[in-house]
Amino acid sequence: LFEWGQVPFYIIAQVLGAIFGQALVVATHRPYYLQTENPNNILGSFSTISSLDHGTKESRYAATVNGFINEFVGSFVLFFA
Repeated sequence: LFEWGQVPFYIIAQVLGAIFGQALVVATHRPYYLQTENPNNILGSFSTISSLDHGTKESRYAATVNGFINEFVGSFVLFFA
């Protein structure tokens, strides 16, 4: 552990690292973004998106449940494993 006085610097470093990492993703995927017109293809590189979502109410529900389960299991593993 480290001193509480260092916590703000740690948080700032984490946020700057996340911004830099996201900028790298955008830079490396930009040619692909320019070629596609499907917004889900672009969103998929930034989030957990399911191929179950076909625009209908039922498929969106299935995609939401699937996404929730995936995030829950992933978070559980990160927190407790």
